[in-house]
Amino acid sequence: HSLTAFEICEPTDGEHRLLWATTDDRILHPRQNLTTQAPSTSLERLLRPLGPLPLLSKVAAELSTHQIQRIPTFRIGYPQPTGVPIISGNTLELRDIRTGKILWRRRNIPVGSELFGDSDVLCITGRDGKDSQILSMIDGHLISCHDLPPRQDRLSASGKHLLVVNPAGPDTTGNIQLAVIDVRDRSQHIVCECLPSARGLPVDDDIFLVITPLGHLTAIDIRARRTKFSTTLQDMPEGFQQLRCLSWQDNYILFAIRKENRQDEKRFNGIDAIDRFGTGSGHPRAESSTIWSISQLTGDMMWSQPASIQRHIVQNPQPTGLPTLIFGRRLRMANTSTGQGGHMLGRYRLSLLCLDKRNGSLLHIDDKLRMDPDQNTGTAELSIRGDALNSTVAMRILSRRQMGGNVPKIMLHFTGSPAENAQPFRAEEEPLVYTDILSEVKHWIFRAINGQ
Repeated sequence: HSLTAFEICEPTDGEHRLLWATTDDRILHPRQNLTTQAPSTSLERLLRPLGPLPLLSKVAAELSTHQIQRIPTFRIGYPQPTGVPIISGNTLELRDIRTGKILWRRRNIPVGSELFGDSDVLCITGRDGKDSQILSMIDGHLISCHDLPPRQDRLSASGKHLLVVNPAGPDTTGNIQLAVIDVRDRSQHIVCECLPSARGLPVDDDIFLVITPLGHLTAIDIRARRTKFSTTLQDMPEGFQQLRCLSWQDNYILFAIRKENRQDEKRFNGIDAIDRFGTGSGHPRAESSTIWSISQLTGDMMWSQPASIQRHIVQNPQPTGLPTLIFGRRLRMANTSTGQGGHMLGRYRLSLLCLDKRNGSLLHIDDKLRMDPDQNTGTAELSIRGDALNSTVAMRILSRRQMGGNVPKIMLHFTGSPAENAQPFRAEEEPLVYTDILSEVKHWIFRAINGQ
């Protein structure tokens, strides 16, 4: 419930400079209501990120539980050169980006409103899109007021432009239209058609990706109101569920998450559980996916073939500018030690996988990392640091419980010479060395005794 603005300085200019800060006044001076209001249980969904849902589905229209989110009473719009919009309760303010001074204020903003716009206009719209207000960012005066598509049809926004799904008729088996609307006058431009089963993903401020289960990928430039490129991803996995994207230099690194299959279960039979290590904000579950690197300009494939991973987790945080794509996971091995009362408990191993973003090849893999003592494994953190001067990437595994002992460290040196193996990593072609020989023998003996 607070906002702090800093001026980012170059390393030679010293520390970053604090510009201003503000706090929600209702927290410091809460109002005493004369009447008791019933607590609100309504859930409001933000501009739809789509995630695993198709572009057109009854689940999306009914606000499924994994795509809804309570809209906070204190929230911040995207900063613009003309100011930073802030909503506190039902009051909208625009503050100067350098001083924090209130430039203008509007009260009685509808509850649950969403904000988007650019340095010229600011759009305030609600769930149903009715009576959306278009304001001037200069002085806050009302430019226009009209209806916009409801929230379930809004995909993403870029400045004054809104990407929407055009309403479909009773027959949803045909293609659906995606259009860009200028919120100032509701003028509409059709940008593409796609299958109702397609998935969507906003990747940058202006770009929205649409992908079909067959791998047909379309990049939409919302601000320019046109299709930027279309391409087909090779070796699209069966059971495709979701698309994720990381930007690196002029490329998009795409992850097509797929469903688990019997081969996965058989391959990881000796592991009870897989989770992330560290306290980052990344995805907590291990996922199997096919990975491509494509040009942000043309959609051309940058790797000779797609890479693949099985039940791994993208390490977060990790420096985005490095040429390395790092995965980390914590493996609880099946029946590798005996707990109290004779119960079988699994020991933990840490696993690191490092791929080269330039060609998708393997740089480092180790599924047998351990900490001394083993209790430190549960609180392990991964520190990643790049050194541009020496062309190195250093990874250290630390624990807040650690008092001396061995600290696993991996150092990658980039020489500039051609790599011996520049082929993209394929997890299904690599042996899974996830445990030591003694643990593996114990596991199979246990399975034989229990007739599994």
